[in-house]
Amino acid sequence: REEAEMNATAVCEVVWRELSREEADELAGQPGAALVEWADKDKCSAKEMPCGDDVGGDYACSIIGLMADTLYAVQVRGKNGGGDGPWSPAMVQRTTVPPPQQPTTLYSSDSTSTSTTLSWDLPLDDAFPVTAYQMRSFRHVGEEVAETTDGWQTIAAEEAGESRLCYVVEGLEPGQEYSFQIRAVNQLGPGEATDALRVSVKCDVPPPPLQPELLEQTPHSMVLTWSPPQRDNGSEVTAYSLQMRRHGEEEWWMVSDEITTVPVEVDCPEPRTGYLFRVRARNALGNSEWGDASMFESLPPPKPQPPLGLSVVSSHNSATMHWPHAEATVTGYEVQQQKNGEWISVVEAEQVLAEQLGRIKRERRQSLSDPDLDRVRKRHILYYTRDNLTAATAYTFRVAAKNAGGQSFSSELTVETEDDARASQLSPEEHERLRSLFSLHDCLEYLDRFAAALYDVETLSRLAPEELRAVLEKMQVLPKHRERIRRALSQPPGAPEKPSKLNVSSDTVTLCWEAPALSGYPVVDYVVSFHSRDSQGAESPWAEVRCGATCCKVEGLMPSSEYCFRVAACNEPQGQGPWSEKVVVHTLDVACEDEELCGVLRQVLNTKEYADKVAGQLFHDQWTLPVLRSMPPERLEEILRRMRVKEGAVHAILQAFKPE
Repeated sequence: REEAEMNATAVCEVVWRELSREEADELAGQPGAALVEWADKDKCSAKEMPCGDDVGGDYACSIIGLMADTLYAVQVRGKNGGGDGPWSPAMVQRTTVPPPQQPTTLYSSDSTSTSTTLSWDLPLDDAFPVTAYQMRSFRHVGEEVAETTDGWQTIAAEEAGESRLCYVVEGLEPGQEYSFQIRAVNQLGPGEATDALRVSVKCDVPPPPLQPELLEQTPHSMVLTWSPPQRDNGSEVTAYSLQMRRHGEEEWWMVSDEITTVPVEVDCPEPRTGYLFRVRARNALGNSEWGDASMFESLPPPKPQPPLGLSVVSSHNSATMHWPHAEATVTGYEVQQQKNGEWISVVEAEQVLAEQLGRIKRERRQSLSDPDLDRVRKRHILYYTRDNLTAATAYTFRVAAKNAGGQSFSSELTVETEDDARASQLSPEEHERLRSLFSLHDCLEYLDRFAAALYDVETLSRLAPEELRAVLEKMQVLPKHRERIRRALSQPPGAPEKPSKLNVSSDTVTLCWEAPALSGYPVVDYVVSFHSRDSQGAESPWAEVRCGATCCKVEGLMPSSEYCFRVAACNEPQGQGPWSEKVVVHTLDVACEDEELCGVLRQVLNTKEYADKVAGQLFHDQWTLPVLRSMPPERLEEILRRMRVKEGAVHAILQAFKPE
């Protein structure tokens, strides 16, 4: 140990110098040579460092102030009191390149709804130039921050004026916030990144919504829904626009431009027809593009109601049928005749009825386009005359109403043609009735013409309006006489028979009845008249509703009330006929679920049953106790009297609810 301590190194001398490539190769061939022996001492740098007392330990030395990216040779030897030791083999090492500087003055400009331009100052390090730039971006979603890519991405920066570079970031989402960082890269690697730059991208119109979907449908409507755009591009969607068109057509028409809630019901005017629908969204910046269209086919309509009020007028060789036209549901009619137990279509009737339906459509379009026309629409009457029949023979007919959903048949109607003997001339009775008709209306000049043509009063009165008009023109009746004869021939319809209630609720009554017997002209509609009657017998004024069938639902009635109904039929020439017999109906009671209102009325009125009845009526009309208490007495009295509340009860309630 003593010998080892005596020979221990006291100082380590470290020498180094910059080498050229040739010198490095030469030194590699003389691994034991000392630098000071093969080079000028002036070219070497030296450094001595004391050694510690730890014999045999490892020593380290830092050499600073070297040139970057340069080859150096380094040797070490020890020194002590006995002199200098041998040099170590030379170690050749190249210094590294310094990292690039941090880009400075990073900011954004020219932001759009999907892009922004980042720019920064050009680095000043010319010795070790930047070889590339990298960017990292983050998207802010509320309080959360999500990286938009897989880390740093190399970008292609471009010059942007003197000593600045720029890069256009594209593919951003409108209305979102992003953070960006830039760093430079040289041959050593990436340098320090910039601080995060937060950028708000401009808002934009929304992208299109998804395709419409069908929720439910009827023959004349569809209920559609759709999902909103996957994003709103920074501005909330406030409304949608919906367009539709028929399949095979080019023109779209707007259903609505202000849809704020979905689903939405759309009218489809034609059943069993393909319709295309498309939607666009709107926010504060404008409308999106139209989304992809969806096509749905409307359902076929239900089968129409069978023709009602079918009547027939016969002669010795013809039978004329007429019936009201149900315009809303029927697109065509078919007349059938029974032969040998089978129903055979009368082909000739198709063209005749098609012409009549065409005329009705033209009149309807004209009435809708001309505001000066009378808008009171009367039910149109269709007719068809079956000619070349055999005299004194029974024939059976029926009429089918048709639409895209199918067809429905009227009841069978059997008629017997007249005998040939009667067809030669009018009977004395028929001639006298015809003479009396023309004499009464100062039209005797037409008697012989009508008698020769075998038109008696009964036959004329049962002709359809269009056919009667044709007969009057054929007989050359002057226009001033035509209306007199037409009104004289027509008769008001009879009274409907057997009116009865079909269904009753707290505020509705559904009545049905039998059509009156035919009197020449078919019934075009019915008048249902009704009034209420209180327990003391006081009656309200008569009110009326109209309907086109032998069944009618009357709405808006008062609960727990007695109503009296009557029905009258109407035809075109004479209008309304006599009233039917009356029918009395009681609407159902309504339970009051407002316990506070029930409790107060039970205290005010004498009997619990009547108090609950009045409370039920008020609850049915959605009146609450606070509203009734704050109401002016005149208004409260009006409501109670409209409900037909007893006089004493009205006075008691007004006193109880009188403002203090």
